[in-house]
Amino acid sequence: MRLLFELLLLASDLSGIPLPEVVPQVQIVTAAQMPCECMAAYEAGVVSVRDDVDLDRPFGRSVLLHELVHHLQVHHHGGPNTPQARFARERDAIDVQNRFLALQGSARRAGFTHRTD
Repeated sequence: MRLLFELLLLASDLSGIPLPEVVPQVQIVTAAQMPCECMAAYEAGVVSVRDDVDLDRPFGRSVLLHELVHHLQVHHHGGPNTPQARFARERDAIDVQNRFLALQGSARRAGFTHRTD
């Protein structure tokens, strides 16, 4: 729980989005239980993180941080759910994730995968 609060504060600091009054629920799930072919996902106040994501390592923490940025975005901005808006939110979350990784001294970076189907 401490990690969640620390990363939520950091997500707010790095994104410039104020903290909401609501803290998301975090659940650890198997890859088969994920709503997409991804390491983590945010939906309706719940962050789902695959059980093979190592939250003790910088990249694993960056994955959770990324989803917490989505929580901040939803609670602060709301807004349309157009493809352009989703792309902008994803781009901003990846930027925060990569800035976190740089602060951790990690050379690893997150990227954007575009699907055409």
